[in-house]
Amino acid sequence: MGLLALIAGLSTLAAQAAEPAAPSPDASAVEGVTVQGQRPITGNLQQGVVSLAPTFFVKVRPSSAMDMMQWLPGFVFQDTRDVRGLEGSGGNVLIDGKPPTSKTDTLTSVLRRIPAEQIERVDIISGGAPGIDMHGWPVIANVILKKDANSRTTVNLSSTLDMDGHDTGGGSFNSSTKNDTRTIEVSLEGGRAYNSNVYLGEGNWVRLDGSGNTIFTARPTSLQWGPYAIGSAAYDRALAGGRLRFNGSARYYGTTFDQHDNVVGGPTGQGFGHTQTYMQGEFGVAYEHPLGKQVTLETQLLERPTHYVADNTLTRPPQPSFLDKHQDEQESVVRATVRYKPSDRFSLEGSAEGAYNTASTRSRETLSGQALTLPESNVNLRETREDAGMTATWKPADPLSMEAAVKVEHSALTGQGDAPVDRGFDYIKPRAVISWSPDKNSQIRLRVEHEADQISFGYFVAGSNFTNGQITAGNAQIRPSQDWLTELVLERKFWSTGDLSLTLRHKSLIDQIDQAPLLLSSGTYVSIARNIGGGFQNDFSINLLIPLAKLGLKGGTFKTVLTWSDTQVTDPFTGRKRDISGWNGFQGEAHFAEDLPEWKLNLGVDVFGYSHSTNYTPFGDQFWGAWLQFAPYAEYRPTPQWSIKLGAANLPGLRMSERTEAYVALKGLSPLLYQDIEQLGVPATVQLRIRKQFY
Repeated sequence: MGLLALIAGLSTLAAQAAEPAAPSPDASAVEGVTVQGQRPITGNLQQGVVSLAPTFFVKVRPSSAMDMMQWLPGFVFQDTRDVRGLEGSGGNVLIDGKPPTSKTDTLTSVLRRIPAEQIERVDIISGGAPGIDMHGWPVIANVILKKDANSRTTVNLSSTLDMDGHDTGGGSFNSSTKNDTRTIEVSLEGGRAYNSNVYLGEGNWVRLDGSGNTIFTARPTSLQWGPYAIGSAAYDRALAGGRLRFNGSARYYGTTFDQHDNVVGGPTGQGFGHTQTYMQGEFGVAYEHPLGKQVTLETQLLERPTHYVADNTLTRPPQPSFLDKHQDEQESVVRATVRYKPSDRFSLEGSAEGAYNTASTRSRETLSGQALTLPESNVNLRETREDAGMTATWKPADPLSMEAAVKVEHSALTGQGDAPVDRGFDYIKPRAVISWSPDKNSQIRLRVEHEADQISFGYFVAGSNFTNGQITAGNAQIRPSQDWLTELVLERKFWSTGDLSLTLRHKSLIDQIDQAPLLLSSGTYVSIARNIGGGFQNDFSINLLIPLAKLGLKGGTFKTVLTWSDTQVTDPFTGRKRDISGWNGFQGEAHFAEDLPEWKLNLGVDVFGYSHSTNYTPFGDQFWGAWLQFAPYAEYRPTPQWSIKLGAANLPGLRMSERTEAYVALKGLSPLLYQDIEQLGVPATVQLRIRKQFY
């Protein structure tokens, strides 16, 4: 009904949009994102900063800053990372030279709230620039807002209908007001989500015994849905010669996943169910103040509580299982950063951060109706983290840029519960990036870095596999995975706005984490996450942006990002070499847009694809097939303030082949109990989005 209601209101909206609108401050020069007289690109690779004016994006007609991200040459968007602490959490996009203050409010959400009409330009900084914190990324995008963009309000309404009749919808309200001394931002979003993940849906299922005979056939159906609500606010003002910023946010997700097996001629009520409640809040404050003409000090404080409840119920034979899990987390962070920039060619930055995290988890498990006593079912964890680092950026000449950084990290984990935890970790993480541009349109970048991951608190506590209900034990002795990364990038610009980037990347893996068998005192084997040793990962990526005017499509633009990967680790059970569990050897995306300015229309299609992957477990492996999906769309922009977008997704209907092996006990040492062969998929969907901007 939500989609029908929106369609019914289109005639009224179109009539209003067709009426002459009150001119915006840039109405004489702007229609959508068209700004007359602007050069689309300024700067070059030798300077290290390439600036894209709004005219660069005319052919794709973006509605928001987020729409611009997928069309940036030589750039692949990376969102905010959910890690403990502020160090390493930021994505690769800045806004007016600064990352968002909130770490809970993702970059995707922030960029979607910025109308394209209020963006002066987008700078792409490669290899480092003095005075700009690259946050560990070799390439970042810096969104520069117009100085006269004093206020903006955007209202979005969307509704999605799939071919099975599932109808969901949502809306958002975003407002920003600023003057010479202060800025106020408010964002509200809510609705009912429907997950059209490729691993969900409906299809055919055949279970075979160890000899290949059919045990049963079924028509499984699965669906994941739930309400969500997100609210955030920020207040920024000038104070005592600096800038003070407060931010707060709260979010709620209620998720229900149901899969009914629908066995042909067999028992009813067989399947898998998952319910989850997730709530998170955040409060932060930041203050930046100059300490003279060349030095700036920035301090940040953050407080973030999280509450999580989940139930997994597997009613499939031969081993039905149940898991009830409650988890509460608390994060407190303080950070200080000092920046020293004596010239336009050199800058030095030092940072120090302290974080205190707690996690309290209670879980209850049963297997085949019998209560299980698993290691780390009930755990109270406390973590202290200290990070300190120094980064130097030097550009001795236009063709050459160098960045060198070293960060020192210490963390200590203590815990009480079924098994005590008392762990300490110390890592030194150096990074070096060298960029050389033999001419204005070419650049070679070399990066060497030592990376160390954080340990997920989930590894310390018992859990359950989302898809098959397999119980996993917690591991108090697990260590963070690490790697030494070497990356070489060759970038070449062509045809005024075209760009080709080739990336070769090698990672020497250390202390990789995967599943291994664990024998309980009861004689039952379960799975446990543990460190399995080293390995390698090799990647080759192509990032290509082509303006199609020279190929006969005057308003056409095409971009693709393709990545091939080769990985190797040692299986902790068989001792054989294999790829990383769950890894896709190929993943790619392609985007095409054609602008029809005489119709105020933009047509396009997005394509996404992945190769097959294998999830390795001690009791049998899961094999996932390759998949490909298409998402065509048409967007009508009658005025810069109005946008009506109609699109489809999951075409021609996502299909996924899956094969699961299950052994009586450990694979290879016991008979094959059964083998599942499934063909799952989700139907195509149609989405309508209406966007109105107020100035």
